[in-house]
Amino acid sequence: MIRIPIPPDSIGRIRKKGRAQRLVVRDFQYRYTVFLASYGICFALIVGGITLYLLNHNYNLFIRAQLLTAPRVVDHLSKELKLANEILIISLVGFVAFLAMIGVRISHRIVVPILLIQEKIRALFRGDLINDNVHNRKGDEFQELTENYNNLVEVMKIQTKQDIDRLEKLKPDEHNRDAVHLWETMVLEKKNQLSENG
Repeated sequence: MIRIPIPPDSIGRIRKKGRAQRLVVRDFQYRYTVFLASYGICFALIVGGITLYLLNHNYNLFIRAQLLTAPRVVDHLSKELKLANEILIISLVGFVAFLAMIGVRISHRIVVPILLIQEKIRALFRGDLINDNVHNRKGDEFQELTENYNNLVEVMKIQTKQDIDRLEKLKPDEHNRDAVHLWETMVLEKKNQLSENG
């Protein structure tokens, strides 16, 4: 289960930036990115270290073998070894940086739908059923969770409309002012849940 501590000001940041900001829940996203990049560093150290060792060892063997007979080949092999080492190290550093960027991007696709659903659930707790559907972007995660949430809200709207219909059929006797006032309050509350003016 993914546990994401979501700061209260995160929703505002998403709205202000039009969901373009990549670091929304920084603590979670930093940890996720560091976790992914650390695997890249381990991979780079193991694979890169073995490759560098073998490359240098073999080139040194070639250099020693050609030292007396072909000095130009030795210079060429030395330059080639230096270039190969630089290319390998730059490639491994680039690989780790690429994993870090992927970590930020993937964590953003995980966090944003959760933040949006959490905001909408808070609105449901307040009884607001208007502007309640969550619309994920194509690449966001948790598409099924979003669809289930939207279906739940539609069911709640239908139930609220049914409650209003039942309440309107149960209008109390006009002589009982307390019952009429309570009935009107209940009907108004239910209607406010479904109207933007509520």
